[in-house]
Amino acid sequence: MKISYLQEKDLIPSARALKQAEEFVDNEVLIMFGDSLTDINLTKLINFHKQKKADITVVPHWINPGYVTSIVKFNKNNKLIDFIEKPSEKEYNKLPLNKRFSGTGIYILNKKIFNEIPKNSDENISNTIARICKKYKSFVYRLDKNDFFKDVGNMQRYLDVKEQIESGKVKLKIDETKNIKNADLYKNSMNKYHQSISFFIPAYNEEDNLEKVSNEIISFLNSAFENY
Repeated sequence: MKISYLQEKDLIPSARALKQAEEFVDNEVLIMFGDSLTDINLTKLINFHKQKKADITVVPHWINPGYVTSIVKFNKNNKLIDFIEKPSEKEYNKLPLNKRFSGTGIYILNKKIFNEIPKNSDENISNTIARICKKYKSFVYRLDKNDFFKDVGNMQRYLDVKEQIESGKVKLKIDETKNIKNADLYKNSMNKYHQSISFFIPAYNEEDNLEKVSNEIISFLNSAFENY
């Protein structure tokens, strides 16, 4: 397993960071935000993207009341209709309960999408997708009913989920769930390596220890691709 990483002297928008990784992408790139805890089956997700011949695949989840970062709209055929980043409270309240889906920070993009990202982009990845999704063949991949997803992007949400896992209230289809004190990356139930897929994993480490972060990511990917 080989990993390449880029150290930012200053934090830059995630779309610009993705653009800097363009040379490492051959066909598609799978993006996972580091503050998402999930046991989603990546094999199913990648196969869905390929079967649909999609340019963009977005993974939504049902929005917890009172917490919304985006709105993902799609039809009964899972065709992405609209992606609204940072919606207003009015936009959110207009949605019926069964239509309140938000982005998870998990995406697959075909390489041609890089043409939509300027080198000096001031957007995050979600903003870029919201801006261009109607121009391309865009789909949503619905989580299975037994799939787990939680945004652990702040300390309170992280501690809440940690307590739920360690107490047994939440069951994950991943191993070593007790070793999550400082982990940003988690083992997924993927058992097949797709050589045409590149991975872009934005990560932040307070200690500024690139070797530590790199080793954690290598460990995550090795365990996720058991047959590699």
